[in-house]
Amino acid sequence: MGLAPDARLQRLTVLMRPDSPEPGSPEPGSPDPGRPDIVLDVSRTVSRFGAGGDTGVDRVERAYVRHLLARGGRVFFLTRVLGGMALLDARGMTALLAHTDAPGTLPAPDALGLAARRQSPARRRAESAVRRLALGWARHGRAAAMLGGHLRSGFTCVNVGHLHLEPRVLSCLRSAGCATLAVMIHDVIPLDFPEFARPGVPERFRAMLEQVAAEADLLIFNSDDTARRTLRRLPGRVPDTVTALLGVDPLAPDRMPPRADGTHPSFVVLGTIEPRKNHLLLLSVWRQLAEELPEAQVPHLHVIGRRGWENQNITAILDRAPFMNRFVFEHGFLPDDALAARLGAARALLFPSFAEGYGFPLAEALQMGVPAICADLPVYRELAGGIPTYLDPLDGPGWKHAVLSATQKGERHEPGQVSVPKWETHFASVFDRMAAIRRERGQVG
Repeated sequence: MGLAPDARLQRLTVLMRPDSPEPGSPEPGSPDPGRPDIVLDVSRTVSRFGAGGDTGVDRVERAYVRHLLARGGRVFFLTRVLGGMALLDARGMTALLAHTDAPGTLPAPDALGLAARRQSPARRRAESAVRRLALGWARHGRAAAMLGGHLRSGFTCVNVGHLHLEPRVLSCLRSAGCATLAVMIHDVIPLDFPEFARPGVPERFRAMLEQVAAEADLLIFNSDDTARRTLRRLPGRVPDTVTALLGVDPLAPDRMPPRADGTHPSFVVLGTIEPRKNHLLLLSVWRQLAEELPEAQVPHLHVIGRRGWENQNITAILDRAPFMNRFVFEHGFLPDDALAARLGAARALLFPSFAEGYGFPLAEALQMGVPAICADLPVYRELAGGIPTYLDPLDGPGWKHAVLSATQKGERHEPGQVSVPKWETHFASVFDRMAAIRRERGQVG
């Protein structure tokens, strides 16, 4: 006897974990049956397996994962996989997170992973792990039915990764029963500064922003500066908005090693090595210092961050300049404890970027009591007020003078003396606004 049509559809489109609950059944211990299901898109986390060194956006998505896992109740995690989507529950996401912390533990690719020849080996293993851990996964044409089989109608979907926002994805979410779609906009740098974006990115970013403006119920901004820059580019419909500064993860004391290189004045520049970060200015300053000062008086510069794109002028200096490995040291990506050592020993963080969406390194420096010398950007003033030394990112003599002054003074403030944004405050603002939107619409929860 053949399967009923609905059963055939589920069998063809959904692969379920053996221990999965029945579709739509409540999570054990759900604290509030009236609270809507929450779905967080984690496509960025999955796409970044094996990439090395988290970006700021990566860190935000990870913070949302941790928050929702701690929040409990009916929380789910959506990700794109080759040709479709997969949905994980809290248990599946917890297992996947363990792999992100130890990528070498990822299992071998499944049959679909082996066939995905255009994907990197790490991505194939990551998506294979997702399919094994998922409540269900389906091709694009059947994803709405798969999601609807696991999620209660009226669910909330949150996307903070700038990925997986194509029209067919948003249409699928609505068809599956999404009542509230919240999307974080981290920056509009590809539109404001297209010279710092890869070819084609500004056009794709503009299309994404227009799609989000048309479909989202809530836009989440990481700063007033980002909100202003984004809203002026939305001539049509503007969704509800909330602005909430991003939190800073504290370095636990047992992860803070003794200060490194404490006998010689040093500075740190932290971030991907690419034109927007303006490393060339600092390398020019250090070339002058190396030529003008006695060797013992030249401060050290520690360049921390992976190499990015279109940086040939920068990497030529890093690879061949005579002052490299004497006064300037490139470290690549550093884990938190090594980063804390370098930053904690520095006379100042140097942050000469031409444009930033937020500025996690600045917040980290403030948290650790390390002074900062940074470009005069509105988002930095919003985050740090009058604490840093602000300079024009093109003012080479000004930066040279500031470095020499900090070398001689060595002033610091005590860790914790300066208030930095907290994740708890961020999440309270965002989820309170989501709840208010549901109440305004007469939705339960």
